[in-house]
Amino acid sequence: MIWEEDDSDELLNRLIFDDDYVPLPPSSIFVKVGEDLTYSVFNERDSFPDFSSRQNEINKIIKILGRRTKSNPILLGEPGVGKTFLVKCLAKLIIENKVPKWLKNHRIIKTSFNDIMAYVGSDSADYNWQRYMNYLKKLIEEASTSRVLLFWDEFHQIYSYPISLTTLKPYLAEGKLRMIAATTYQEYGKYISKDLALVRRFQIVEVPEPNNEELFNILKETRKTLEKIYNIQISDDIIKDIIKYSDEYIPYRSQPDKSIDIIEQVAVNCSIKNKTKSDKDDLFEVLSEMTQIPHENLKSEMLKTSALEQFLNYKVLGQEEAIKKISERLLITRNKVQINRERPLGVFLISGPSGVGKTELAKAISAHFTGSEDNLIRIDMSIYKTAYSLHTLLGNPNYSSSEASDMPFLTGKMRAHPFSVLLLDEIDKADREVLTIFLQVFDYGKLTDYLGNEIYFNNAIIIMTCNIGFGNRPAIGFNTQEDSFEDIKKDVLKSLEAYFPKEFLGRIDEIIIFKPLNNEIMEGFINQKLNKLMENIDKKIYIDNNVKEIIKREGFDSNYGARRLNYAIDSIIGSALAKLKMNSDWNNIKEIEVIEENSQIIARPKN
Repeated sequence: MIWEEDDSDELLNRLIFDDDYVPLPPSSIFVKVGEDLTYSVFNERDSFPDFSSRQNEINKIIKILGRRTKSNPILLGEPGVGKTFLVKCLAKLIIENKVPKWLKNHRIIKTSFNDIMAYVGSDSADYNWQRYMNYLKKLIEEASTSRVLLFWDEFHQIYSYPISLTTLKPYLAEGKLRMIAATTYQEYGKYISKDLALVRRFQIVEVPEPNNEELFNILKETRKTLEKIYNIQISDDIIKDIIKYSDEYIPYRSQPDKSIDIIEQVAVNCSIKNKTKSDKDDLFEVLSEMTQIPHENLKSEMLKTSALEQFLNYKVLGQEEAIKKISERLLITRNKVQINRERPLGVFLISGPSGVGKTELAKAISAHFTGSEDNLIRIDMSIYKTAYSLHTLLGNPNYSSSEASDMPFLTGKMRAHPFSVLLLDEIDKADREVLTIFLQVFDYGKLTDYLGNEIYFNNAIIIMTCNIGFGNRPAIGFNTQEDSFEDIKKDVLKSLEAYFPKEFLGRIDEIIIFKPLNNEIMEGFINQKLNKLMENIDKKIYIDNNVKEIIKREGFDSNYGARRLNYAIDSIIGSALAKLKMNSDWNNIKEIEVIEENSQIIARPKN
């Protein structure tokens, strides 16, 4: 819709340079209300992004503002979709005189309840509340007696200052005040929708995220400004990659806000480096800063996926069959050739004896994809033995998100690291109701916590561990004649099917059975740990068979597997190395042999 046009220069001067205005830099114009309180006004005099993609929403706002009653639009949309941008667009149309007569010569004043309270002071003293009310009344009177539109951002905050309702409602009811309010769907449903007297005064304008075509046009317009400011070129291909990767790696923020943030940061980084043209490396650098995923991991995702099986077999010994299944599934999902892309990248249930490497496997997958074992999100499910313990994971429903001091544990972890490996350790110890909440995660890749926060898992790898079926089986060895591994797998699968609900097991990608440790695997573990020790001290170490047998005896247990292996090597070999270091020219020693002599473990330079 195109409104009648008029000479805009004269109108611009009237709007901005009246006696009531204080001239400031072009990007922020302020209007003075009363003696000392200022409110931001959206009258942009410099370059302004194209808003053709939002024309429908702008026209709705204009039509609502032209009504005789209920002439107050309330903009509903997620943070970052462009609610404030729509009001800026309206201000621009007013400046250009492209609005109908009921909006000509109007000013737009932006404020919020928190803005006012921050100005007068957060102290609850009566004096400050009186100042608050005085400023609020001045603002409302100014708006109701002149050509002013109030843009009230975060309008749900009014319920934090209930005294404001009694002041504001009469003006809205009598039609003396025209206001544009903005809030989110969640806050509108939680607070405003229950206040029927207030709801009647507003007309809803929904503000959705732009589609990819609209977003592409928005970023192209943003690019024009950035190229001019930073003297940098940003290609269409980079813009398309920004749209693609922002949706994949930053699921908790809305478009266009997150893409605009990325393209601006790309421009800033290039300017700092004195580059005149951006490339994909610049984009990956920004994404790495925003997501904490290492730069190299973003660049070499396909290569890292194809090398996964080899890496995991190096880190976790003797579980080749299990690792092959996991690697094949992740090869499919990381290359995005699966049917349902909303589900997690992989959902795996691993059953095996204690100490055979189940947690180590999760750490290794985390290290491969996120750059560090420390990025693994581990939840000990044994502490969720009751249904009430769900509140720790998902929050207490008796508190609103604004009242809760901290985010629920699961929400906070997954929002901070959406591209992660989530380890649900000892899943069999959790209450059945706790298991139920994960059904929708496995199916749809998302979950809503008790505070209304939506959590996405579509970029997560979920690994669950248990030892069901191995309760009476040792972690080390089994009789290959009477009790083969194939027989063990069948027994364990029967135990799992008897323990977990069918609907739970049916949503798992792969059920993995770990082998108990045998002599070959135990020697491999010892060699693996020795390699790490040699790397730490930068010397070659040789141990004889007697020492190796002592390490096996001390470091492996039939019930707990290899859990004490690190301690055994430290106490047996580390002790001997420490004595050698104190009593020799350590820096000149290149190779060391560790032997058993007279029931003592001795380390000495190798001849």
